[in-house]
Amino acid sequence: MVKTLTIAILLGAACVSVGYSGAALWRDGKSGTSSSQPVRPSRPSPDRVVALGRLEPRGGVMAISGPPGALLVGLEVSEGQQVARGATLATLTGRAELLAEKAHLEAQIREAEARFRAERAHEATLRAEAEIERRRIQELGELEIRAQRAKLRLLREALQVSTRNLQRLEGLMGSAAVSPQELDQARLITRRDQEDLAAGEALLAKLEAEHKFGLDQAEARAREAEAASASLRAAIPLESLRRGLELVEARLERLTIRAPAAGRVLKILAHPGEAIGTRPILQLGDTGAMYAVAEVYETDRCRVCEGMAAEVTSPALPPGHEALHGVVERIGWTVAKNDVLGLDPSADAYARVVEVFVRLDPEDSRTVENLTYLQVEVRLTARPLLARRGSPGR
Repeated sequence: MVKTLTIAILLGAACVSVGYSGAALWRDGKSGTSSSQPVRPSRPSPDRVVALGRLEPRGGVMAISGPPGALLVGLEVSEGQQVARGATLATLTGRAELLAEKAHLEAQIREAEARFRAERAHEATLRAEAEIERRRIQELGELEIRAQRAKLRLLREALQVSTRNLQRLEGLMGSAAVSPQELDQARLITRRDQEDLAAGEALLAKLEAEHKFGLDQAEARAREAEAASASLRAAIPLESLRRGLELVEARLERLTIRAPAAGRVLKILAHPGEAIGTRPILQLGDTGAMYAVAEVYETDRCRVCEGMAAEVTSPALPPGHEALHGVVERIGWTVAKNDVLGLDPSADAYARVVEVFVRLDPEDSRTVENLTYLQVEVRLTARPLLARRGSPGR
């Protein structure tokens, strides 16, 4: 009995020892396996580049602002509204005063233009009168001069006849055929004809001088009328009024905020009654074409090129649209940190991504036109990596 009990105790101890040794060997084996095979970080897929990104409208989001310090009077648009290029978005204080000043200047310009037209018409009338006077003097003076010259021809012929008759009578003076009375009469006729010719020649000279003086006087009156009209026109400040109107229109345009391009109002940031500061009034974007802006890691930049296919996913996409599709349209030229708010890449010591702009397909673009700045994941079909110069594989 004692012998049997001793054998049972020995067998139990042997089993416990074997179990303890097995457990110890199993723990050692597990520990050795873990230390001999360290976990390696996952490597990027050789045929795909995956990057985080955001959705943006074509051309990005435009921040529409106004002159600092101006007071916002009214908003002409609402969020989500589609506007055309040049459409009025908002108005600023002072517009009513400028509109009144513009109306006043326009009235002054109309009055000045009416005076200007009246002066031009008066000048035209004076020029016409001066031309009529010149033609009267020209034509009538020439007729009088022509008549006087014809009369002088007759006087010269009469003088020639009387002179020959006097010479004939003086040749017969010693004979009884000519009486002293006849000779005296012939001399008187000849002297009268000489005086008439001299008077006619003097009258012709007077007519010619008066004709020339009249023409000069008519030209002087025409120039005087033109100068007086020009002086009156110069006294009308029409040009300065027009420049003043242009200045008011420019100031008025500054108080009218217009859309620089066609697009949709994405967000209104200011309301009537608020003063404009550094914050914009509203945000505008062309949601007719949406883009996914992927932030590709700098080392993957060489594997991306324009025209690549892209797949865009996000849990926030509408039901039935598990993924969006598009192509790479362009690639950014700067390297920056993966922060969309970063504005100065050169001041960032941890720059490491490049922006890649993916143009979405038209149907997908319409699906997400109301999801600007949505964070998405972009998968690009990548080019294979090329071995570097001097590497062992070369």
